[in-house]
Amino acid sequence: MSESKPGVVCVGNVCYVVPEPAYKQADWTSPLLYEPFNFELFKLVPATLKSIVLIVFYKPNDDLTETKAKLDELLEHYGDLAEYFSVNLEPSKENAMDNPIKSSLDIEEYFEELGYLDTPAVVAVMVRDIGHVGPLKDLTELKQYGDNIKRFPFMQRGFVSPVIGQPLPDLTNADNYIGYVCDEPLNKVLVYFWATWCNPCLDTLTKGKQLKEQLRELGYSFLPVNVDQRSAKSKADKEVVKAAICKYDFDRSIDYYVDMDDRFSNLVKESQFLGLPSCLVAEDGIITFMGMKEETLEHLKQSIPKETDTVVVETEQVHPLMDEKFDFAAFGLDKQAYSFHILAFNVSSDTRLLQELQEYYTEKGNCIVYTVGNGIPGIQSLTANEKYDFQETVLAVFLDRISYVGPLNEQKLDDFKQTALHMQMMACFRREFKSPYIGQEFPDLVSDPSIYVNGQVVSGDLCLICWAMYDQTCIPQMKSFKPIPGYQTLMVCVDSQQDIPLKSQVKKFIHDHDLLAFPVVADPNDRLRAYVQSSNYFMKPCFILVKSNIVEFVGGLDSLNDYWQ
Repeated sequence: MSESKPGVVCVGNVCYVVPEPAYKQADWTSPLLYEPFNFELFKLVPATLKSIVLIVFYKPNDDLTETKAKLDELLEHYGDLAEYFSVNLEPSKENAMDNPIKSSLDIEEYFEELGYLDTPAVVAVMVRDIGHVGPLKDLTELKQYGDNIKRFPFMQRGFVSPVIGQPLPDLTNADNYIGYVCDEPLNKVLVYFWATWCNPCLDTLTKGKQLKEQLRELGYSFLPVNVDQRSAKSKADKEVVKAAICKYDFDRSIDYYVDMDDRFSNLVKESQFLGLPSCLVAEDGIITFMGMKEETLEHLKQSIPKETDTVVVETEQVHPLMDEKFDFAAFGLDKQAYSFHILAFNVSSDTRLLQELQEYYTEKGNCIVYTVGNGIPGIQSLTANEKYDFQETVLAVFLDRISYVGPLNEQKLDDFKQTALHMQMMACFRREFKSPYIGQEFPDLVSDPSIYVNGQVVSGDLCLICWAMYDQTCIPQMKSFKPIPGYQTLMVCVDSQQDIPLKSQVKKFIHDHDLLAFPVVADPNDRLRAYVQSSNYFMKPCFILVKSNIVEFVGGLDSLNDYWQ
């Protein structure tokens, strides 16, 4: 067996460096940091919550002493602004903390998306957005977040601006506009307050056209109002705003209002919203809502009556023989002679394509074309069989299974030629394929219990089914697989290196597709995928038999059945 060292995995004569997980490095930050928290997933209603929500993810065997102590310290510092919940990631065991939220496959996947995979871990949600992911160690920054929320009431959940219910300042003065003046009705309008020095404001307005269309679908007009104030004496300047519109290439079809008389600047101060950007909603000249952009958009969406849309999905018709095993004996054919068979049934309309394909296959080898029902010069003919009764139809057989049933056209001709090229380049597409792993020791790749999604293989002879979630053709083969006596079956998810699946994603996939008959491995460190890749068998699923720790077979299901028989 290949020698393994900490941080290094050896497969045969090739060793791979396994880096330390990113979340354990000093400069790590969660990919969801400062993103809106998914309250709905946890069945939490934001309007009923306090401004700061702490969620502890844990497993019952964790040492929670330090976490509980730090949690109590934070809650005492926050006072009435905060509350906490707990999520037991092993729900089959008894809860070890109060205020539990029932875990689910979706919550487990969300936990992995947060990026910090050790437990206990704490997520701190500041009103709407995630402000912390990880263990509770140094509480300085978290306490500062709480101090800011205490200091500024507009940051607190449930804050209602004192300008709600007041009239909207007059918007009819054309001198204050840049662009197409009042080209939309303003009886229902979202006013977006911004400044040329505010980077988040500029970022939003570079996507102003999309926001305008989004609001139009909700029944509202979009009006950006510039409230620049560079000093106590200076007011918003149209030339400065025009320069910003040009510099950042804002959409020219939008009306831009410049607050040169300070009416909106004074309104913003009175509103107690001290940060930019902020939004105001007015209907029929009366202010009905004020908040940050995402909060305001959510408010508008919730105010629209929901309608149930009926979606009609058209499904592509698939021939019932697709992916079925072909009956070579029905035509007296030796399947071992070729890897790819084309049978043309009663084709008389255009024999040119068939003859071209025959010539191409004769040159490349390992592929053959037959005609059934009519003889075409230069092409071997077979006697018709009632089991396959077709007219003007081509049937393609890749190794043992039917891969195409339908007409032959220029596109299919190119596809069939491409198949012949693949067979030349990749040995695994040919019947005589034999993996270089045959007869070699199988490395220790499946003993780590942390990689298992369900069940576990302890020891003994193995039958590995290596599959990928992106390849739906794996599912029927895995479901139809019958265990080989004396071998423990293990399903290994080996999705591409660029898209290594999360353990919870694999768990959800096998539940959704009822693939629970055998233990399943998620391969989070990409070791098994690398091993399968170097076996030179590139199709999925790939079956590997290991007997007495020696690899005895690598290939597809049909080849495995032939081998075992």
